Amino acid sequence: MLPETDSHTSEPPLMPDTHEEAAARGRRTSEALLAALAEQKLVERFLERYVEAHGRRELRDSPIRHREALVTIHREALLAMAAAVQAALPQMLARRRSGLLSGAEAELAAVFQEEFLRSLGDCMGWGAAESEEFISDLELCRRLSGAAAAKPRARRGGDASRGPFVERCALLLDPSFLEQAQRAAVKFQEELLEATQEIVAVAWGGRKPALRRREKK
Repeated sequence: MLPETDSHTSEPPLMPDTHEEAAARGRRTSEALLAALAEQKLVERFLERYVEAHGRRELRDSPIRHREALVTIHREALLAMAAAVQAALPQMLARRRSGLLSGAEAELAAVFQEEFLRSLGDCMGWGAAESEEFISDLELCRRLSGAAAAKPRARRGGDASRGPFVERCALLLDPSFLEQAQRAAVKFQEELLEATQEIVAVAWGGRKPALRRREKK
């Protein structure tokens, strides 16, 4: 899950009135997430910045290693963005920062989430097994993020920005220089959050959700 941020909001989101509208927003959101990753080349630019900033040209010069990094980090970025969308649903449907939804709101959230994930799988060309694995990893990401946020600040080493995305992204990026890879992953996480905010704002036809950002060290 991406960390929370406080964004200025002016207009309330336009909430879906029907299951069909909730499903349509789920499709639009999934397609927009994938378009942002592809058209803005978020992962490619992240990897290139890291290579140039730290002189790690061997990460780029090996075609096999470079391709593997792009594919695996793309999946982690998609997981992080999907988790941020999921976390925004309470505000989008009930205008509250967090908490369980109930009644009609819960039904709309379930329809949105089902279509959102189905559309992601279709656009990515996943089979049933790959879709199930992604959903399982998304739930694990949610649980790990919640557990990390619940830890006292002292036990997190003073850095509340780190969580499952940062740790996994750094391992995939450059395990030989893990600390500098983690610092780069924290910045990339923030970039993904900004992109997700814009996507959700468009898909829901209103304000940006106040996705949570933890304090920086």
